[in-house]
Amino acid sequence: MVTDEFRLLITGASRGLGRALSLSFARLGYRLILTSRTEGALSELSDEIVSSGYLRPSLVVMDLRCGDQIDSLGRAIFDRFSSLDGVILNAAHLGVLSPVEHGDITLWQDLFRVNVLANHRLLRCLHGLLLRSHISTGAIVVGVTCKDYRGTAFWGGYGASKAAFETMLSSYAEENTSSQGFSSVRVCCIDPGKMSSALRSCAFPGELRDKYPITERTLEPFMAAFSESVISN
Repeated sequence: MVTDEFRLLITGASRGLGRALSLSFARLGYRLILTSRTEGALSELSDEIVSSGYLRPSLVVMDLRCGDQIDSLGRAIFDRFSSLDGVILNAAHLGVLSPVEHGDITLWQDLFRVNVLANHRLLRCLHGLLLRSHISTGAIVVGVTCKDYRGTAFWGGYGASKAAFETMLSSYAEENTSSQGFSSVRVCCIDPGKMSSALRSCAFPGELRDKYPITERTLEPFMAAFSESVISN
């Protein structure tokens, strides 16, 4: 178990994978900062965490389409905690599945606004906080990705935005790794596989809602990514 000194931000925390990750990291003693567009669902999650005997998370209701709200998040974390030890960039937007030639420009722009540009803005405003981490192995940034529909018919917009997201994180990782191999911020992308989430329900409305449940096996790669994190004295 980690101490409550480890401060972890999870975006899109109120449902699906984000919710499952929040509950799992709460059990391990992490001090959580959870964001979502839905205030009610966030409050319910917080109540469940607290009633289970774990640390009360900090809740931030925000829309990733609003850049000012993202910038305010960085300032709020600095004012309260002064640093950040980890981020899971989980929130994502599906858009509308369609042939590339029929894709609506506005809808594609919205996809990239959430899946790429919002995450860029998060990294930009959180980077200084991550550099102040007390973790001896360096702060960690995990991007949630999906490779199943890369280059698949009708998934051009979503697949392209996720590919851009991964490329951005790869560059960010290289920029924060010294020639000696030391990483001031560790970065990785994790594909959790098929999950019965709200996003998947939009893509496959006729599919059984519990066909691909989120299990401990789904969460294992995320737990492993954080297992090497150690608090410095």
